[in-house]
Amino acid sequence: MKNIFAPLLILGCLFLFASCHSSKVDNNREVRDVFLSDSSTVLDLTAEAVPLDLLCPTGILVIDTFLLVLQHAEDTYIKVYSLDNYHFLGDFLRRGGGPNEVNVFGGFTQWFVEEGEAKALIQSYPQYVAVLNINQSLQKKEAVFEKVYSFTGDTNKTIFAESNAAFLIKDGLFLLTKDPVRSQRKEDYNMYFELYDYDANLVLNSFYAMNIPYLSLNIPAFYQGTMTLKPDKKKIAVFCRFLNMYTITDLTQAKASQYFPDGKSFDLEKIKSAPGHYYWAVCSTDQKLIALSKKGVRPEDLQKDQSSSEIHFLDWDGHILYRLMIKDNIKCISIDEVNGLLYAVLMNDSIVKYNVQSFLDS
Repeated sequence: MKNIFAPLLILGCLFLFASCHSSKVDNNREVRDVFLSDSSTVLDLTAEAVPLDLLCPTGILVIDTFLLVLQHAEDTYIKVYSLDNYHFLGDFLRRGGGPNEVNVFGGFTQWFVEEGEAKALIQSYPQYVAVLNINQSLQKKEAVFEKVYSFTGDTNKTIFAESNAAFLIKDGLFLLTKDPVRSQRKEDYNMYFELYDYDANLVLNSFYAMNIPYLSLNIPAFYQGTMTLKPDKKKIAVFCRFLNMYTITDLTQAKASQYFPDGKSFDLEKIKSAPGHYYWAVCSTDQKLIALSKKGVRPEDLQKDQSSSEIHFLDWDGHILYRLMIKDNIKCISIDEVNGLLYAVLMNDSIVKYNVQSFLDS
């Protein structure tokens, strides 16, 4: 992501829409179904090894001239390498409860370059959300937070505890992904968002990202997914982990579309009797969505070396443009838009890259 401040027109639309709902917030459920016909181009793609040998990498992020690798098993979460030659530059973000440390850190959800410096949003559940300055952290050899939004007060700790990922729309304005279970919405496990004014401690608007009727049943895992915020902050996409579907929400209108790649709705009994993994990771540019599909692999086969992957290139209108068949069993991905490379961590902990320039350009 490039700049954390969206155009004033976008923010104006958000605030205008929010102001109409600030006195009484209702969950808007404007979600339409889109049944897709498969007109995508199918191609094979092979990897090139990246010369890094790390123990249990669990996340990867390309930003500016840096390659960041996340390791949850280490006391220091983030290692940084030069994108040019993969030389080690430093590590930071320690585990713990002290200043500039994190308690529970899930992974990278939002990042951007601002005034020539790389920055990422750090969410330490359940205490705070912070803006991490990567350049300054490397210089000072410790995590440097430019801004910390604390959620430990009596008035705001509940709203954060009920949330999963948090996205910063502008200073003090968050888009929160609500956890249906922790929000105690047992009658409805569909994922929804809240637009939250931190300074006023006020939910401005609330709207659903999906609307699957059978998610009212006692199967909460089905709402889980991976998501990406469009760099201009006009849209957010959610790709489901246990359902072959994804949704794209227009944040300026609080309206969502849910897409069914198989061209039809689900057979609930079939899913319950033979569960599988579908979308595991997603990243984006202004023009494209890049999603990692596990193709419905059964849970017992998920981490086997012989399990393969697909990379789906989509536009922000939800159309799948390319399906790239990959023999590697991929765990997570990150896009290097400048050099046209897709970086990936495999289930066997290898780090590789794929040349995807032609798919970004077309």
